[in-house]
Amino acid sequence: MGAFGNPNWKTGVTLGLVSTLFTALGLVLQKYSHISNERAGKGIAYFKQPWWLVGLLVFLVGQLLNLIAMALAPQAMLSAIGALSLVFNTVFARCILSERLPRGGTVFMASMLLGVLLVVANTPRAQSTESGEREAAHHVVQNSILEIDFLSFFVLISLVLILLYFLVKYRFESALPFFWALASAAGASYSVTLFKCESLLVSQAFGWWRRSDFYVVGCIAISISVLQVHLLNKGLKHGEAVTVVPAFFACGLLLQLLQAQLAYEELDALSGLRPVLGFLLGVGLVLGGTVGILLADVFADEVDEEIQPADAFTPLASRSPPRTPGSSRKALKHLDSMEFRASFDGEDRVYTVSLAGPMGIA
Repeated sequence: MGAFGNPNWKTGVTLGLVSTLFTALGLVLQKYSHISNERAGKGIAYFKQPWWLVGLLVFLVGQLLNLIAMALAPQAMLSAIGALSLVFNTVFARCILSERLPRGGTVFMASMLLGVLLVVANTPRAQSTESGEREAAHHVVQNSILEIDFLSFFVLISLVLILLYFLVKYRFESALPFFWALASAAGASYSVTLFKCESLLVSQAFGWWRRSDFYVVGCIAISISVLQVHLLNKGLKHGEAVTVVPAFFACGLLLQLLQAQLAYEELDALSGLRPVLGFLLGVGLVLGGTVGILLADVFADEVDEEIQPADAFTPLASRSPPRTPGSSRKALKHLDSMEFRASFDGEDRVYTVSLAGPMGIA
């Protein structure tokens, strides 16, 4: 599948970084809008809040940039780069929301940055001839998502999820939110892979707008994306964010890397002890940093809740509603389904979830 190599991969990586930055900024602006609405006591619906709409626009620009990047850079690279949205999120939250940097946050962010560099440095950049590019463009769907390995894994993971659902529902019901996170992560890996297929069609296949497979793949990708958001919302509504969010991010990253190999064989050229170890170490650092920075945020929230005087001035993002006696505080409080009720008029909270690569929930 070397024909999927693109000499413009550096441009794709750059666009991926900018996309990740925009995605994180958009989500932080939406959080800022929710907090401002709560502080003002206005009770304005989220879709009528100017800052929420600005955040949504910035978020959508980030998603669009990543779709372009998908046609230029390997999915394995972009999946790792997408994890940096957590780093950008932490920085923007510090600058815009005056949130404190969680203890150990610098170490985890450095781990993620080093991990991304290792993944980018060791992911193969396959080259191809002009005739090979034309041939690959003509058969882009057949040579990727219709490959027997890709389809077989889809059937396998579908069966595993179905069996796991019944097992969890009737034997381990407390683990159901974790299951929703896993199912949403699986959906995310397929939506990203299908959107990459669409990007390759648009960038390489002349007359792509006349191809029926473009519309079929697009409809399937959008449908899976809607299902992915629904499943993650269920997980966050019924479970603790401290369990759901790390599971979603970590499983999503691993499955996206696996899908990149099954659909586009991006790692076929990965050989030699140093490149393989470098790539695996990079993935491990990204995963460890992702989970670590989320858990650091949890512990930082708990410390803030313990030491914050009720009448003291605190940064905008750190101020919380008073707790009632005996109430339990949920970790990753800003993702709690009961937060920002004024923005949702007492209805179930709706989360903005990244669909085209970079990690993000708000």
